[in-house]
Amino acid sequence: MTGWYNFTKVVQKNSEIKNKRGKNMFKNKLLSAKFIVILIGIGLLIVCSFSKAEGADWKCFHFSEKTKTTYYFETESIDILSKERVRVWMATVETSGEYNKLFLEFKCEDRVFHILSAIQYDKEDRVKNSYQFETPNWISIPSESVIETLYETLCLLTK
Repeated sequence: MTGWYNFTKVVQKNSEIKNKRGKNMFKNKLLSAKFIVILIGIGLLIVCSFSKAEGADWKCFHFSEKTKTTYYFETESIDILSKERVRVWMATVETSGEYNKLFLEFKCEDRVFHILSAIQYDKEDRVKNSYQFETPNWISIPSESVIETLYETLCLLTK
């Protein structure tokens, strides 16, 4: 009987060690997940704090991991034309340093937008191309798009 008692004690001790290891592994995974979240937060802070237009109040609202493009809108440029129409400057900044500025208008109730003007810049802030659109070509806002994110942010201001 002594052999059986020793065997059960060894099994019980091994089980306790495995439980402690499991708890430690869970704690380590939890710490790793927290660390990753903190790193992502710091990365977004660094990416979103970059602004090509000094003096303007550009707010980061999206970063595309796929295209490595950061999207901003200029808070000072928000112009609420009516209960359902809003205009704003939006910028897209690429990792190369090149960027675009778009002057957009949204019709909140109809869920559409159009581009009033667009300007392309090189990384030295020189204008590459500039476009003005006289006749509005209203475009439906695609679901789950960058434009939809901006639309939802701005159209909340009209309510």
